[in-house]
Amino acid sequence: MRTFITLIIVLLVTVVPVMAQSAADEAAVREATKKYFAAHNKHDVKAVAALLDENYQSWTDTGKAAAMKSLEERFKTMKDAQFKFAEEIGVDFLAPDIAVHKFYITWSGFLDTDGKTSPPGRSLWAPLYVKKNGQWLRRTLFWRIEEE
Repeated sequence: MRTFITLIIVLLVTVVPVMAQSAADEAAVREATKKYFAAHNKHDVKAVAALLDENYQSWTDTGKAAAMKSLEERFKTMKDAQFKFAEEIGVDFLAPDIAVHKFYITWSGFLDTDGKTSPPGRSLWAPLYVKKNGQWLRRTLFWRIEEE
């Protein structure tokens, strides 16, 4: 019985701090997403850049510099482009310093290939974050457009 009680105490002492850290990291990942939307919707390329990992990779760009160049071009032509957080699914940790934040967004103000404003839409997003020097940075983004 004494061994059992000792085991319970050891587990509580080691697990409770990890759970608290996870809650803090989960909140920090959500805050990183919130900051991304705010920076994007202001079309602030420098603020977006501060939220990306140096090894950021998208469907079209490899590296943070290439992603920022593409974003600058998008903002020049799509002056009304906006994202809006719609519905959260959750934050999953793949490792203590790697997380995926899953949620739905809506968008508006984007242009189609003919230069005409596209209708608003909705998509599922799952950005992958890495924790470096205490900051959660976006490494990549997986997304899927929701069909009507």
